[in-house]
Amino acid sequence: MDCHHLKSEDKNIRDLEEIKEYKNRLKEMSNIRWDRVEEIKKAINNGKYHIDSRQIARKMLEVLD
Repeated sequence: MDCHHLKSEDKNIRDLEEIKEYKNRLKEMSNIRWDRVEEIKKAINNGKYHIDSRQIARKMLEVLD
């Protein structure tokens, strides 16, 4: 195995650990609607989740006001 491959593997492991940490933090948050999260995940996996960019832009502008 070459050195570059090992560095890439180390980075992947660190990334996975970071993702696990964030996932654990999210689980601790009580205001997350996990049923909705699962629903959206299923829609994404089925290719049925579509993002309305105009709605996102409106919400972003609301936050800035």
